[in-house]
Amino acid sequence: VYSDLLKNGQGPSMFRKVCTQLRTYHPLDWDMKNAQNIPNFTQMAEGKGTPAKPWLNWDREYKDWKKFGFNIDVALTFKEDNFPDTLWKQPYHEAFTFGKRFATHFCNNTGLVNEIEIGNEPWNYPPKKYRQILLGMSEGVKSVSGVTVLPCAVQAYDPDLDDNNYISNYIGSQQAQFLDGLNTHLYSYVFIENGIRVAVNPEDRRSQVWSMANLARFRNVNMPGKPIYVTEFGYDSKGGGENCTHSECVSALEQAIYGARMAMILWRLGARQLDWYFFSNVPYKSFLHNRSGLTGSIKSGFKPKLSFTVFQNLLQKIGSYHFEKVLDENNQVYAYLLKNPLSGKEMIIAWRPTSRNHQVEKWVNIPFDKKISSVNQIINNTNIPFKQEKGILSIKLSGIPSLVKLIP
Repeated sequence: VYSDLLKNGQGPSMFRKVCTQLRTYHPLDWDMKNAQNIPNFTQMAEGKGTPAKPWLNWDREYKDWKKFGFNIDVALTFKEDNFPDTLWKQPYHEAFTFGKRFATHFCNNTGLVNEIEIGNEPWNYPPKKYRQILLGMSEGVKSVSGVTVLPCAVQAYDPDLDDNNYISNYIGSQQAQFLDGLNTHLYSYVFIENGIRVAVNPEDRRSQVWSMANLARFRNVNMPGKPIYVTEFGYDSKGGGENCTHSECVSALEQAIYGARMAMILWRLGARQLDWYFFSNVPYKSFLHNRSGLTGSIKSGFKPKLSFTVFQNLLQKIGSYHFEKVLDENNQVYAYLLKNPLSGKEMIIAWRPTSRNHQVEKWVNIPFDKKISSVNQIINNTNIPFKQEKGILSIKLSGIPSLVKLIP
């Protein structure tokens, strides 16, 4: 149903507690049956639907999200199985027209959309055709609006992956001129000796987290100064009243603390924006990404998981801070200095990079000479012992991240 039909405390009002932006999949096959029949979005807003969906009114949905203060990132999605590449007869020109018309309505006239992704994971599209669509649509958007425009999600570390998502297949110098950054999806999965895929802690050197360095290298050469956006990251777990039985599952505690730790690492690696996948579990059997929610599914009444609480705490306590610098990053401790750009206040977030036994506490040393007032875990605000001596901060840390408050 449309969000404005939900009760208070559901939908956007619930998830505003954990984030400031919503990323939505906006399927092209909901807007048009082919690329020659581009919708009139003004008529859609008047209740006349789109050529593909007579009942659809994106404005109604997005306006309710805006009411709660969200920025909106629209991922315009198309794949061979829902909007085949053969539906584009003149890809560049049709994409230009769509992009211009979409941005005129959703960005200029209504101000509903803050960011546009051209494709999500269109990896079964012919790369040559995607490049034409990307060039046309991004140029069409930029012809009328300064809104942020991103390409589909790509990677820059392996040109031979089965996903066929290597960056140079989809983005060239022509396309780069109309883009405001790079876009990627990152997960912490590895194959173990028996061929089964499992999730690992984000600090593991096999985690895709570290492929941010590859994208940064590509960016520095080809799109200098433009940021990297991580529009999907996350973990599958039980919780929210539902099980998780596939091989990539982690515990509810691990989803919460790995998610927070992964967010912090991506922040320090230069990610401009982070989008957690997905807002809730999917109400089907346990399968990859069906248990990635911060809450249970509609079947459980969207019961919050521990990860929901952790991200709510992070948003409340460090949402106004920026990453400042690495204090330490090794096998014993990860510690980052954060700073509020308006007040000048500083804070540290620190944890042990555990892969098991996450609640075991050990004393770790961090080089830091400013005075500390308190150390508290992010889950339940538990006080953590600490001491300071000769420029060294010693904290009794576990794998659960803790926030270190400084004396002003």
